[in-house]
Amino acid sequence: MEHNIKMKKILLPVLLIGLLTACDKNNDDDKKATQSLTGKWQNTKIEMYSGSELVNTETIEEENSTCPDYTEFKSDGSFLYVDMDADCEKDVDELGTYIFDGTNLKTTYDEGSGTYKISSITASQFVLEQSETENGVTYKIKSYFKKLK
Repeated sequence: MEHNIKMKKILLPVLLIGLLTACDKNNDDDKKATQSLTGKWQNTKIEMYSGSELVNTETIEEENSTCPDYTEFKSDGSFLYVDMDADCEKDVDELGTYIFDGTNLKTTYDEGSGTYKISSITASQFVLEQSETENGVTYKIKSYFKKLK
């Protein structure tokens, strides 16, 4: 359990760095894509790859399953990450802006910015990917999210 919390604390900020930037309100395609991402999303699983080999899978365990941590994407192009404790007390960890074009998610917040690929999205789930190549090896993190009601 302690390992999962450490992984969450390390990976969530990395994922959020690239999630948000102001969006162009005049682009209908951007509006439609943003609307499909709008809502509260819970990170349920993280997979880590070295090249094409899956090297680790982490299932996110919540402190209290009745009130999970979540990222909320708002229709105005802003987002926030909410950390819920065991007593369902809310702590807003990150605030920022985002642009989602249907495939790429660009985020900006106080500590930086990032660009991620959304490899799959439906009304109830999406998969976010981040890749980095180092010394000729591509490392990829895939994060799985489900929509909260």
